[in-house]
Amino acid sequence: METKELELPGLRMRNQAGDDFIPEMNPLHLKANLRDAYNRFWPAFVVFYGRIENVRERILYAKTHALIDGVIAAHAQGLLAPLIFSKYQEIVRRELHSLNEVKFITDSPKYFWQEIWKCQRFGIAETIVHSRAEGLREDRVKLASEIKELIRHSFKQN
Repeated sequence: METKELELPGLRMRNQAGDDFIPEMNPLHLKANLRDAYNRFWPAFVVFYGRIENVRERILYAKTHALIDGVIAAHAQGLLAPLIFSKYQEIVRRELHSLNEVKFITDSPKYFWQEIWKCQRFGIAETIVHSRAEGLREDRVKLASEIKELIRHSFKQN
C-alpha cells in the first residue's frame, strides 16, 4: 500500500489507510518543523492573499500563515505553550535579522496566544490581515485624560 505525500494546509498527512492526521511533533524538532512550515510550505497559502498587490508582501503573509498553522498544529499535539512561543520567537528574530518582516510579531506571550485563538476561531488569513490593518494592539498607547486635555488645549491655541 502506498503512503500519500504531505498535504497542506494544516501540515496534515495521510497514513497508509488514507486517514488524516497531524504528524507527531517532537519538542526537540519543533523549531525545525516550524522553520520548515515557514520556508517550505508557504506556497499553499498564497491563495489567501490574492488581494495584496505587492508580491513580496503576499509571500510574507503566506509565510506567516504557514508558521501560525504550524504553531496551531504543535499546540494541538499538546506541546507546551511557552516552548511553542519561544521557538516562534526564534524564527521571527532570525527573519528580522535577514530583513524579512514576519507579519505577526510580538514579545508578549499573552497577546501571542490571544491572536492564535483568534486565528483558530476566525481563520488565520482574516486575523493577520485584520491585525496588520488596524495596527498591533500592544503597540498602541493609552493616554490618560490629563494628557488628552493637554493635547486638545494645544490644538485650540493653534
